[in-house]
Amino acid sequence: MTTEQIEEILKCEDNGPEEYEFCEEMLETYQVKLDQINRQISVLDVVKYRLEKQIMQMTDKRRMRNGNSLS
Repeated sequence: MTTEQIEEILKCEDNGPEEYEFCEEMLETYQVKLDQINRQISVLDVVKYRLEKQIMQMTDKRRMRNGNSLS
């Protein structure tokens, strides 16, 4: 789910839940969407960690290479 899709879900409910009647289907839809978003966040956290690790390793290699070339 893209951020644009998430915005579309929320855009149609600008007034907030207190402004409209309770709707079981809407609640279920929101819960499903929230679950999807939470799964995406988990995946993104893993990708972020891997990228940070790769960047750190590459930075260390660059530092070692530059340190060796100064000798």
